[in-house]
Amino acid sequence: IKDCQLSDMGTIKFQSERQKSSATLLVKELPAVFTKQVQSCQHLEFQQAVFECETSRGTAQCKWFRKGVPIEPSDKYEIRASDRDHMLIVHDVRFEDEMEYQCRIVVGGED
Repeated sequence: IKDCQLSDMGTIKFQSERQKSSATLLVKELPAVFTKQVQSCQHLEFQQAVFECETSRGTAQCKWFRKGVPIEPSDKYEIRASDRDHMLIVHDVRFEDEMEYQCRIVVGGED
């Protein structure tokens, strides 16, 4: 079977006049990866900064981090996801917001 997909999973059967055989086909989904990495950005104070990335799967769940600490949605931070696109919007940027922001793909409830 070429280019297996999750929908191909199941029992494969072969039968001739006197013989029959069957086997189970298990298909494991490849892990999601970033197809577009987060880029650094520079903005004037009091503007908004937008960080974007893209994953290989629309089902991928992502989590955003600031200095290694998870970011929760708030008046300051807006988190959006649409299919494979993930976005962090930092509202009302200040000098103290200048630091490393990171997006990680969540695998099995862990990031």
